[in-house]
Amino acid sequence: MRVLLIFPPNVETVEPFKSAKVKPPPLMWGFPLGLGYLAAVLKQKGFEVSILDACFDSLSMEETLAKVKAYHPDLVGIGSLTHVLRSSIELAKKIRQLDSAIKIIFGGPHATYDYQNLLKFDYIDYIVIGEGERTFVELCEKIKSGSSAEDVLGIAYRAKDGAIKKTSFRPLIEDLDNLPFPSRELLDFRKYIKSYGVLEKSVDVMSSRGCTNRCVFCSSSHLFGRWRTRSPENIIIEIRELISKYPEIRSINFMDDDFTADKSRVLKLCSLMVSDGLSKYNWVCLARVDQLDEEMVQAMKAAGCKRVHLGIESGSPEILKNINKRISLDQARTAVRLLTNAGIEAYSFFMVGHPGETKESIALTRKFANELKSANTGFFVTQIFPGTRLEQLQPVASWTDYIYEPEVKRPSIFTHPCVPNFIPEGFTRESLKKICAGITQQLILKHFSSRYGLFLKKFITEPKSTIEYVSRVFLNR
Repeated sequence: MRVLLIFPPNVETVEPFKSAKVKPPPLMWGFPLGLGYLAAVLKQKGFEVSILDACFDSLSMEETLAKVKAYHPDLVGIGSLTHVLRSSIELAKKIRQLDSAIKIIFGGPHATYDYQNLLKFDYIDYIVIGEGERTFVELCEKIKSGSSAEDVLGIAYRAKDGAIKKTSFRPLIEDLDNLPFPSRELLDFRKYIKSYGVLEKSVDVMSSRGCTNRCVFCSSSHLFGRWRTRSPENIIIEIRELISKYPEIRSINFMDDDFTADKSRVLKLCSLMVSDGLSKYNWVCLARVDQLDEEMVQAMKAAGCKRVHLGIESGSPEILKNINKRISLDQARTAVRLLTNAGIEAYSFFMVGHPGETKESIALTRKFANELKSANTGFFVTQIFPGTRLEQLQPVASWTDYIYEPEVKRPSIFTHPCVPNFIPEGFTRESLKKICAGITQQLILKHFSSRYGLFLKKFITEPKSTIEYVSRVFLNR
């Protein structure tokens, strides 16, 4: 059985975005690791499998369909994220029109929580709930043999009477070391070895799954549940393999939601990177401010860490409580100071538009962001994703129908037209975007005056993207 795994085209390939003069900002995705893992386990089971990344390759809907037709799959798996849900649905519809015998399966964070809505479309046959490796393989085996899939754990489907059924949740994968490495070789992987920010010729690696916390705006922590890790030795083997196959690699982007959850793991991994001569490769990760300490930061620096992303979200203690962030402002100050003193860039992220947000709390956030003096700072409007506490506080009528119409003609870099924003009392989506634009303009001017060399380097190495970003900020779109 031939299986084709697809990351769908961007939403600019479907109406009303296709006809719009200004397109939404491009999605900055790297190699689709989720599809890579699925492909690897399918190959282990003897399936013929291929990956099509229509989003990264900027394929039109017509070009994507032509590649589907050329591959002639028996089964198609489509990764569904909220940002590209509309194009995912359109693609599924056109594949069904192309060949009614092709089975179409959706999976990913959005599909996991919005399965009832998605299964209203009769051209979607199954939804994979949660982690996909074991569930998807078992489902493919059932379809291949012509057996009923009703006993497959972790799926949703339409019964013969049209009722939507959901099976019991499949237990999480405990030993991540048993998973094969993603099948990067199924695509022209060298096109994903990219340079951006502080990273030169970088590749993405996932070293753990899940998160130790439950912030109200995050769906991935609920999707993957408990934090689980691969062993440091297993991570090192993957990095070595990547470097051996692609010697042009210079840096690593760890994609974990909570890279620093286990201090002993971080220290062991950093020690191995130093002893194996891998510390010459720069890397970045995402960390929580309450998990960093002097010993960990120094070990990360010695192992080649160049930047740490910090989700701080607000400068108001009350708002941090409202969003269940479970950090303090003093912990944020300490984290930025430790990283800065060690020579690691601290990139602090904030959002505006939280539950209980006021003009006063936003003013506190602006003030706190300036006080921190992080190497970089990013501001965004709080977005609502399915499966989150925010969705319960501000329900979304239909994810598949949602478009914020003003952003069709005037898209924004601070949010996405197919993703709802949380709108606290006294604000509008437009006012929150304007606030983000004002703060970001101030930060750009501040950084330009104090870090002229860095800006000059970005203009030289990434002129198109840098000019486009700055122009969008100052035009508030």
